Amino acid sequence: FIGYVCFAIAIHFKLLWLLFIARILPGFMGGNIAIVLAALADISEPKDRAKNFGLVGTAFGLGFILGPFIGGVLAAPNAWFPWFNFATPLWFTAFLSVVNFYYVAKQFPETFKPASNRHVSLWLGIQNLKRAFQLKEMRVILLTIFFQTFGFSFFMQFFQVYLIKQFDFSQKDIGMLFGYIGIWIAFTQGVVTRFLASRLAPPSVLRISLLMMASALVLIVFPNQWKWQLLIQPFIALAQGITQPNITSIVSQLSSKETQGEILGIQQSVQSVAFALPPLIAGVLVSYNAALPILAASLFALIAWLIFVIRSEERRV
Repeated sequence: FIGYVCFAIAIHFKLLWLLFIARILPGFMGGNIAIVLAALADISEPKDRAKNFGLVGTAFGLGFILGPFIGGVLAAPNAWFPWFNFATPLWFTAFLSVVNFYYVAKQFPETFKPASNRHVSLWLGIQNLKRAFQLKEMRVILLTIFFQTFGFSFFMQFFQVYLIKQFDFSQKDIGMLFGYIGIWIAFTQGVVTRFLASRLAPPSVLRISLLMMASALVLIVFPNQWKWQLLIQPFIALAQGITQPNITSIVSQLSSKETQGEILGIQQSVQSVAFALPPLIAGVLVSYNAALPILAASLFALIAWLIFVIRSEERRV
């Protein structure tokens, strides 16, 4: 809540220093998703975890549908509400955070009670990264997660830049396209993931979805007309939509009930680093060519696929 309020104030008064603080604050709260996934794992049978994790992705997909649309409406002044501006969506998000906090406090039960209280440290994220490299049985999947997230972050954070430079997209155009992508994400994780979960094991799914992701990403840079993106983006949504819950399912299955929350927290730490690094690299790449970050996304997705396939086969041998 505080972070979004700072965002709104920073945009309204054009305070760059406050914008950085506002971005940092939600980052400290980024562990919420690990708690959600751990709680879901606690109440799910192993065979149902990929399917149930897909429900989290469905919620994200619905957010992609409603968020750009509502944000676009709230950000644009109109005859009824001439005071709407770029800060309005952030005030609305702050209000939703309060509603969410109240709902969690009243409705979210404890799903796991540890035998003893564990020490909590501000340095736990760094400790998790160190521990990630010490878990021999987790190295392959965590490396796969890192490169898959690393590549997808290039796409997520710089696809808008590509659309603006290549097709002269407006804010409204970007919002509509991301809403379209959100529909496919919701459909994938609400329908396709649940369908596959009862027929294929998560490792089998990843061998297909990671390669599909690398192939679909590289296709983005070829069309000269933006309408071709309407055909390409569903494949990216499909690949990401079935990859994420199946990766999380594998991580959950490799951990015990007692360490499930910790291991899922380690997964989130690895993903956080993978999300943080691409802007530093892509900012340079995009100055040469707007397509380079997209090509980098495809390359790192391919690396994730190669690591998973080759190392998994080695472990099997």
